[in-house]
Amino acid sequence: KNRKSEGVVLSQNRQGSPSRFGWVYLQGRMGYCMHAERSEGPVLSSTPCGDDEWDFIAVTRQSNGGVTHYLNGMQDGRGERPSAFGAVNTAIGATLDGSSFFEGLIDEVMIFDRVLSDAEIKEIFKRVK
Repeated sequence: KNRKSEGVVLSQNRQGSPSRFGWVYLQGRMGYCMHAERSEGPVLSSTPCGDDEWDFIAVTRQSNGGVTHYLNGMQDGRGERPSAFGAVNTAIGATLDGSSFFEGLIDEVMIFDRVLSDAEIKEIFKRVK
């Protein structure tokens, strides 16, 4: 549930590495970005969200850098971003350095040690909505 036009939902990096991954709310849409030696802008969702209503948001990231994001149980964008990390530092609701925060509410966070299928994400959405 977002109350502002942009913010960081999740950020990750590996200590000592210039690469970082971000899940952001920007211009009324969810998106993901990967920054390495060169900065890559966010890939935004197709569907607007965050209109002061609750949205169910999920992201899967393959070890090869493939990223898929979901809005309310439905696939809503995919792309490639290099440099999947393995073990990383993670911050929810802020950047790792604390310079940017998500202004809204985040509830029922789940992190899995494998990539969920479309059907599994849809089932979780049905349970929590």
